[in-house]
Amino acid sequence: MCAVLLFGASAPADEPGDGSILSRTQLRLEWDDIDSASAYEIQLGIATVDPFSDPLVSTTTTDSRLLIT
Repeated sequence: MCAVLLFGASAPADEPGDGSILSRTQLRLEWDDIDSASAYEIQLGIATVDPFSDPLVSTTTTDSRLLIT
């Protein structure tokens, strides 16, 4: 089973411009539980032709939230 999760921000987010230096080094993800799921596979990639061929982060969690640092 594959689920694509889309996240809505609770506050407006500004997208950094190309070459920007980021002021945050953490990314917090939270989502609603899927009843039939025993675990969630999370991948974070850079927008390229295939961002998930070599993801920056690739992890599995059983929780419905994840803090990436």
